Amino acid sequence: MKDDFNKSFTWLGLDNEIRIDIVNTIYNNSLFLKKDYNIYTFKNLLDDSYELPQFEIVYKNINSLLEVIEENNLHTISNTNLNIYKSSNLILLYNEKVYDGWYRLITYKEMGMEHIPTIDITKMLDMDWEKWLNNEIDF
Repeated sequence: MKDDFNKSFTWLGLDNEIRIDIVNTIYNNSLFLKKDYNIYTFKNLLDDSYELPQFEIVYKNINSLLEVIEENNLHTISNTNLNIYKSSNLILLYNEKVYDGWYRLITYKEMGMEHIPTIDITKMLDMDWEKWLNNEIDF
């Protein structure tokens, strides 16, 4: 099953849903962006960028990520329609810890999956967006 899933994507290769999740996460953690941009403009800037970030899908052992369920008192939600081959169903990681996708993580656990698709967005969350927008740095 893992071999059927693309292992790397460019920004535009990700489903729009996951791009929106990533943009929301970045935007909500950046005082600079909130002050000078609206979220839609920021997403459009990323979508239209000629230097697009590259993302690698990494399959992580689910047990190494499950502590987030207990730490955050998340309850089981059944979602048998989860399509594990869609990039919108990735678990977002920051510094190797679950940052977004907790309910997808629970669903994967309920499905009995041992390894789940994750994507690390640490670089994007740590990016100096002011410098990026001024073309001083790129991905």
